[in-house]
Amino acid sequence: AVTVQNYDIRCQNDKENFFPDLSYNDEKGLKSRNLNQFRKLISLFEWNEHRDVPIVMQVHGTSFGIAKKICSSGFAALCALDDGYYGKGIYFTSSAKYAAPYWANRDDPAIIIAYVVPGNPYPVTEHPKEPNSILGQALKPKSQCHYVRVLSTGMPVKDPNESRSVYDELVVAQEAQIVPAFIIIPKSTGLLDLMDETQREVVRPRIKGDSVVKLASDDESYVSFT
Repeated sequence: AVTVQNYDIRCQNDKENFFPDLSYNDEKGLKSRNLNQFRKLISLFEWNEHRDVPIVMQVHGTSFGIAKKICSSGFAALCALDDGYYGKGIYFTSSAKYAAPYWANRDDPAIIIAYVVPGNPYPVTEHPKEPNSILGQALKPKSQCHYVRVLSTGMPVKDPNESRSVYDELVVAQEAQIVPAFIIIPKSTGLLDLMDETQREVVRPRIKGDSVVKLASDDESYVSFT
């Protein structure tokens, strides 16, 4: 509540910096589609109906040991910002299925369900392996999060008429935007089968004092808000 109240005050007192920047090129209308999906995400939660500053529930996959530390001390105390495909920050998604590469093959898998105050989104459509990539870059000016529609491969949707399953990623840079609420311990039954269903390379968030670990599996279990 304090986070949202402080954020709301900042929005009212500093509209120039908090007003979303809509000057980007929107070839094929892909950024508009991202923003529409973002609005649908917000509308899933009834408490946002009369809010100027929306709150969404998001998924963060990890191990149970790390999840307990995050809930006790916060993300900033444990995790360095991820130099991810879609900007530098702390990564979330609406789907535990999509997040499975980060938790399903751990010895003690866990899923954090967190309340997140996303603020103004920058709708990411830039491919991380193309020249206009925003890989590892700071959040765009006047944006408090990056939001991207992705395929199960982890790559952004580039076809306006995409018919395959579409997931999402939400990137925030400030721990003050996050309140961990629940830890879910998935059942181990069927995880191996789920890990074989999809494949993609991911980079686990950097734990302070630890090294980056690359994985080559994409797996799933279901706790989805989409």
